[in-house]
Order: sequence, then C-alpha cells, then structure tokens
Amino acid sequence: MSKITFWKSFILAFALVIGGVSIWGQGTETFTNSALTASYATGSFSGDNSVTWSYIDSRNVDTYGINGKGIMFEGAITAKLTSGSISGGINSFTCSLKKAFTGSGNRQVELFINGVSKGISIAWDNTTVQTFTVSNINISGNIIIEIRNKLTKQVVIDDISWTGLASSCTSSTLGFATPIVDKTMANVSYSQAATSLNATTPITYSSSNTAVAFNMAGGNLFNIATAGSTVITATQAAGTHNGVDYCSSTATYTLNVISITPTIIVTEVTIPNMTAYVGNTITETVNVSGVNLTGNITISIIDDTNNQFDEPSVTSITKLADNTATSTVTVTYRPTASGNHSATLKLESTDATTITRALSGNATWTPLATPVATDASASNATGFTANWNVVAGATEYQLDVYTKAPHSVSDLIISEYVEGSSYNKAIEIYNGTGSTVDLSNYTLKKQINGAGAYGSDLVLSGNLADKDVYVIAYVSGVNSAIAEIIVVTDLQTSISAINYNGNDAVALFKGSIQIDEVGIFDQVANWGTDLTLIRKSSVAAPQSLYVTTEWVEYPKDYIANLGTHISTVATPITGSPFTATATSKAVTGLDAGTTYYYTVTAKNTNVTSAVSNEMIASTLGTGLGNNKNSIQVTVANGTINFSAIAGEAVKVYNAVGQKLVSKLTTEGINSIPVSAKGVVLVKVGNRFAKVIL
Repeated sequence: MSKITFWKSFILAFALVIGGVSIWGQGTETFTNSALTASYATGSFSGDNSVTWSYIDSRNVDTYGINGKGIMFEGAITAKLTSGSISGGINSFTCSLKKAFTGSGNRQVELFINGVSKGISIAWDNTTVQTFTVSNINISGNIIIEIRNKLTKQVVIDDISWTGLASSCTSSTLGFATPIVDKTMANVSYSQAATSLNATTPITYSSSNTAVAFNMAGGNLFNIATAGSTVITATQAAGTHNGVDYCSSTATYTLNVISITPTIIVTEVTIPNMTAYVGNTITETVNVSGVNLTGNITISIIDDTNNQFDEPSVTSITKLADNTATSTVTVTYRPTASGNHSATLKLESTDATTITRALSGNATWTPLATPVATDASASNATGFTANWNVVAGATEYQLDVYTKAPHSVSDLIISEYVEGSSYNKAIEIYNGTGSTVDLSNYTLKKQINGAGAYGSDLVLSGNLADKDVYVIAYVSGVNSAIAEIIVVTDLQTSISAINYNGNDAVALFKGSIQIDEVGIFDQVANWGTDLTLIRKSSVAAPQSLYVTTEWVEYPKDYIANLGTHISTVATPITGSPFTATATSKAVTGLDAGTTYYYTVTAKNTNVTSAVSNEMIASTLGTGLGNNKNSIQVTVANGTINFSAIAGEAVKVYNAVGQKLVSKLTTEGINSIPVSAKGVVLVKVGNRFAKVIL
C-alpha cells in the first residue's frame, strides 16, 4: 500500500469512527478507487464507503495531483462530479482545489446539495492548493453532493470530506480567521490558532506537507522549512462545554511559503530597434527594479563590437534598506557608421539571475535634398550653361544632358490620373502606337475601396488618332470637375469608373484582357488621394500591374499637362554625365538649333540624392531669323499655331505678364486655344513671339 493511500485510508477510518460516535453520517472521497484516464470522458466509479460517483467531462489529474489520485474537470461549465444518494444529511463540506495546466485565467467551482447551490469557491489563478469549505449547510436525510465547474478552465479536485448532522450535538464553529496565509522563508515560523465554542476539548493541528511547514506535539506553531504550499488542519473531538454537547469538527487554512531569492525585474520584455542618421543619437528608456536583493544592481553594455552604443545613463542602482531597488535607465544609440548594429544590455546583482536585453540599431547617412535645376544661361549655337541651386552637404554634382526623340508605344496607356478637390477627377489615355485606334475595343474599370474584382465598366467609343489623348472627366448634374478640366475633355460621364477615391485602382482593358493599371490593386489604404499622377514620357508599353517608377506625382489639382502627352526616348550627349563642384556647368560642342534637356544629382562620399527636375535648353540656330527670339506663330479664331518638336515647354502670357497657358509641345504642328484678347507673348523653349488675338 502506498504512503498516500495509507494516510487517506487512515483519515477515512478516523472519520468513520468519530462519525459512529456522534453524527448521523460523515464521509470522505479520496479517489483511491477511481480509474479515470488521460482523456476527458463521462463515467462513474465506486468510491470510499461504496458511494457511487458520476462524472462528466473529466479525466485523471496528470501531473497536477494534490494528494495522489484526484479528478480534473475539463475547461467547460458542463464538467461536474455527482455522488449517489448519501444518508445522514450534511453539516459542512470541504475539498482541496488546484489549477490544472498553465493557461492563464481564473478557476472556480460551485457546491450543490440536492440540486441547490450552497457555496462558491474563491476565483484564483495560481498553482497554490486552495481549500474550499462550506459550513452550516444543515440538511438532514438523504443527500446528493454535486461539484460543478463554474468557469471554462481546468480544475483538479481532491480530498473531499463532509460531516453529517449531529444527532444530539451542536456545531462548535471551529474555524480560522485567515483562510489563506502567504509567508516567506525569512519568517521562520507562523502560528494561527483556531477558534471554537467548545473551549474544553483540546484542538490539535497538522500539516499536509511537512516538508514545507511542521509543528511539534500538535501545536499551532509551525516551523517553515522550505518554499511551497501546505494545508494546516485543526481537529477537535466531540465534547461538552458549559453543559452543551459539541460535535467533533475540523477546519483548515492554506499556508503558502514563497522564496526570497534576489530578483532583478526589467519591465520591457524587448527594447525596440533604434534608427538614426550617422552622427545623430536616439534613446530608449528601460525600467529596472529589484526585490529581496543582497547587493546593488550593476548595469553594463556588452558585445558592442562596433562601439555604437553609449554607456548606460545609470551603471549602478543602490539597494535600499528594504532590499529593493528601482531606477530608469536610458540607453543611447550613437552610430558613427551606417549599417545594422547590435549589443547587449546586462543587469547583475549578487545571487540574482543575470538579466539581458538585446539592443539593435540601424544607421543611414543623412540624405541630401533633391537639387532644383534652374534655367540655362549663356546659350549660343554650340552650347549653354546649365544651372541649379546649391544643396547643403553635397561635395559634387552629376549633370546629365540628353536629347529626346519620339518613340512609339505598343498599345494605349493611361497617361494621367487626376484625383483632386471635390469632383476634380479625370483620366487621360494616350495613343502612341503610330496609327489611329478604335476605342470601342477598350473599357475602363475600377476596383472599389481596394477590394473585390474590377467593375463599374466604362466602355469607350470613337477613334483616337496617333499621338493624341482621350480625356475623361466626371460630371453628374451639379457634381462636376472644374471648367479648366472640362475644357480639355473628350468625354464627360457620371459612370462611377471615373468617380474614384484614393484607394480605387483604375485599369484599362482591351476586350476582356487587362492591359494597363494606375493604382495599387487590393490595397484598402489610400494610395492616390489629392494628387495628380503623370506617366513618364519614356514609357513604351502599358503595364497590367501598377509600376510606381513609371509615374511622376504632382500636387492636388495640378492639371497644367492635362490634354497633352508625349512619348520620347532620351539619348545622352557625348560626355554625359558631367561632374561639377559648383552650381553651374558649361556644356559645349552641341548642335545648333537643337533642344536639349538636363537634370542634376547631388552627391557626397556616402549619399546620392534623388534626381532634380528636368530643364530644357536650346542652342541658337545659324541662319537668319533662326535665333533665340524667333519663332513663327500664326493665329486663327483665337488659336495659336506653331511647329515644334515634342517635349518643349510652351507658355503664353498676356500683356501684363499673367500666365495663360502652360503645356508641353507635341511633334509637328501645335494648336493652342487661348481665351484672351489683345497682345500675348508666346514662349516655346527659349524662343519667343508676340501675336495679337
């Protein structure tokens, strides 16, 4: 017979002897006869004194036993344990409870007698053994004991006992004032005496786990031996006091003893990655404390092979008189080189477990601002001087000079997307195929709010000439794009394919095949709100998947280029790119009467900037009348007509210098309507003309 079974049997026998003397019925259940398996099931077993116990959604205790065998409820409120009919009534009930498994969440059970609730245990979420006691139940006759799972967490139950109603005795109300006591190893001992109305009969005390706490000669003073939990039981036999016959009784409390091991506590489980430019700093704060300390907490940074982290702001935290310590520690990342860096924050104290936290940082060089290219100067027949603004931190500049020539596009493309104020919404489609295209083969569609398939079809119609654009704007009653958009449109429609928002991707279909797209498909977050996107002139084919690098973003309501588009290929001139240390560069050896383009990139040893805006510069012609100030312009019916190569900037000003038109030229004859009267100045590239409208 095992030691546990022996003691359980002894307690049961003792209870039965006492019961035979002074009570109608008294019993226990030790689960010695149970045969539950590791699977949750419904069944029954014959327990102590042949009492039949039925269970639902229960299993064996696995490694979470309290006192040998027991029963574990599944994490469900349907789990319960029910006795058969027991004679003798019931006065009080006691059992031991324990949390099963490690998942967080309160555990709790409820006691029912004959189907009526008589008590609910405390709710707890720790591994300490709990004692659940219900006194003064006072039900006579046959009874059925039932324990139900109150919450949806696993609970272990063991050491069930109950007392019956006394035939001729009074309850002594034996009990403890404090049912759960928490102590530390430093307390050495603890004493709590039970109270009873029976002041004549002695009370003896015992510990369920003498390895944790033990007493001498049955007294209530317990010596603390080690960390752990134990149930202290007070036992009082039946007796008479002041002429009153008192029943025998037991009472318990739980004594929890915790370790006093020195402990360092760091609130932050992880320290965020720190990002900074080289030469700058960034900090993170770490909250440190300690309990049961025997010495100060020392703090250091180790494994900092590249010396990118400063010494912590606090290197030692002093232990206080109550053996605690607390402080806030600042960690500083001060990169001197770009790249990823790492180190370890280390916290130590005598007899305490060393705590470490990983430190990480990422450093990049401070970026250079994007240069701003300005108008060329000193133009002549063979060259010009390119100019740009200074960029702080740059040590040199790269000047790219090139010419542009028209090139064909394999199919129609979306060349401009406008999503501006109110109903300022427009789509521009460009034909650079070299031939007129029948638009009836094409459909515009949109995705709604970044979800679902493309729909809201807008079937196009008509023909689109080569090197021409087809502009579609949204108009629905009073809800309309502004007049400046409407005047360049070929189609005004209320079809919702054009009434898009910043997270509605728009696609161009040829038949049933998607050939082009603007916007990020399947992205709920806004990607295209309050902006204009213009396709780069170098794009030579539609893309069924949106390619951000093919587009240039402009501010909200920018429509200066709406209604025109060019498709060109850039060819660097001989010697390009050039290097300069100043903010200008003379470019020589060029062809007379030719339009050139240039951009600027700023550089230093570590960083290269983004490319500047593009500027246009033209060399002077060699023939009579072919000079910087000469361009042949004709006027008819309020329209200015002139010949130009593709991609030149054309601007029209009135007599007081107000800009009326700003566009890019297309190859060949350009016709620009101007809603003004009188003298106007026409500038095409660096050539000028005055005309009267």
